[in-house]
Amino acid sequence: MRSLNLVPCFLLLAGCAAKKPMSAWRGQGGPAREIVLSLDGVSIEVIHAARARGLYSALGEPAAMVSPFPSLTLPGHADIWTELPVRGYEDRYFDVAADKLTGGLMARLTNAHAEKFQERYELTESKFAGAAVYIARRSVTRRALADLERYLLAPGPARRVALLNATDPVSHAADQEELLGVLAEVDRILDRARTAAHGDLRVTLFSDHGNADGAAKRAAIDRALGDAGFRLGGRLARAGQAVIASYGLVSFAAIHVLPVDRARAVGALRDAEGVAFVATSEDGGVSVASTLGTARVDRRGCAYRYLASTGDPLGLGGVLMRLRQRGALDQDGFANERAWLEETAGHEYPDAPRRLWRGMYEEFLNPAPIVVSLAPGYHYGPKLFSHFVNLKRTHGSLSRAASLGFLMTNWTETPAMVRSDEMRPYLYPPPPTPAWIARQSWLTAGSGGER
Repeated sequence: MRSLNLVPCFLLLAGCAAKKPMSAWRGQGGPAREIVLSLDGVSIEVIHAARARGLYSALGEPAAMVSPFPSLTLPGHADIWTELPVRGYEDRYFDVAADKLTGGLMARLTNAHAEKFQERYELTESKFAGAAVYIARRSVTRRALADLERYLLAPGPARRVALLNATDPVSHAADQEELLGVLAEVDRILDRARTAAHGDLRVTLFSDHGNADGAAKRAAIDRALGDAGFRLGGRLARAGQAVIASYGLVSFAAIHVLPVDRARAVGALRDAEGVAFVATSEDGGVSVASTLGTARVDRRGCAYRYLASTGDPLGLGGVLMRLRQRGALDQDGFANERAWLEETAGHEYPDAPRRLWRGMYEEFLNPAPIVVSLAPGYHYGPKLFSHFVNLKRTHGSLSRAASLGFLMTNWTETPAMVRSDEMRPYLYPPPPTPAWIARQSWLTAGSGGER
């Protein structure tokens, strides 16, 4: 297995978060055709299964791509394209300033709340296809594959950037054999594109998050809040009200309550069936609570600290021991973000401190003060949706299976593991705009912490 230390030097030079423009190291000229293709929701484990069958043999060894937390489509793609923050966790979200739920299916169909990263993809599914895919999965998927093939093989510009959304609902609702069949068809399309380009084809293939097996049970979040005296609704007009903007069937939940109600809500949610842990934004850090104990995550520059108060809710005791043994912890208990990634690469919660902190403070314009990561086997979302979808896998939680997507190319080596916000150098971006450069200026200005 490749070492995490084999990170390309251009990623290490960027400091806290590797976002250096690709134009700095692209070669002169270019291939006859470039394909940048995202397969929504395809996990690293499924890609390993596909490779074991001989698929994608023309591409290099896959890297595990660590999604943001929550491990969802909107923040995942936005982070990959350096377009965070997004409005909400999903297409339906709670507008904090307006104190109301907004978005949803109609907003999705009309592109009323389209995010900036969506402009990066020249080909995506139609909004109506996305709404129908769970009802007519196979026919919608066949149509999406046909559209992808036409787009990639059509004459025109050399660079093609596409998102195949259909792989995510297939991951959610079908068995693995059906998903591997879809991946085999994608591989066939890439082979045709390679032949059409007379072998002069560059490919970057990736996904935005993983998908965890077994998600049939609905977490008892509503019941736990109700038993604690909360009334679920669409506004926070007074104490005792809670808002959950459920949209898809996922393994997380974002709960909005008034500050006076936070402690009571956390206490109720921590013990609810199906909850792995509860994260709360608090005084610039993240408090974590579960039946296994309580802890806090803090950030200082590029360094993070995990400090357990009681027990060890994230199971990071062994990681802290290794960090201490290698001399990576400073006197205050902070370790560089690269050290955290290396030591949690095989953990159930990869890159946990950094992902938790960013998820509570950097990724969303309307962040919830409380975010729940669910245990394996559980989901949360609209009850009606649960009745007609036989959910086999889902994502959203901090867990390894839900979080790890993949990255493969045929033109450069990749590290064993890459974060979502380190992905841009692999996506053949155009020359950086002044606005993009301005957003990255903090990287060279220095922000403290270890490097």
